[in-house]
Amino acid sequence: MVDFSKAFDSINHPILACKLDKLHLLDHIYNWIINFLTDRTQSVVLNGKVSNKQTMTQSIVQGSGIGPVLYTVYSSDLKAAGKDSILVKYAVNTTLIYADQTAVSFGDEFKNIKSGPNITDLK
Repeated sequence: MVDFSKAFDSINHPILACKLDKLHLLDHIYNWIINFLTDRTQSVVLNGKVSNKQTMTQSIVQGSGIGPVLYTVYSSDLKAAGKDSILVKYAVNTTLIYADQTAVSFGDEFKNIKSGPNITDLK
């Protein structure tokens, strides 16, 4: 069994935007979500010193009300490669349960899940 943690940190904004577009949301809702994800910055405070701000091009703000919904949209088409493997998705967690005797190697199964969606798959 493999648990994929830090899922919120791996959300690619352009891929998420494509998936949201396919949902045919009202324009003002789609634009609000894209605005929420765009031009976000982050800095770190260590020993009283503040780092320079860095623009965030992926991830979703943890603790936000919309974060779990955006993660669900993002991971909705994520599937296990092997027919004997099971992908369990709950809220913001994704767990792969891999069968010991299967035609797909664990390495291939792991690469499949780790690579996630590809923006070319969405066209």
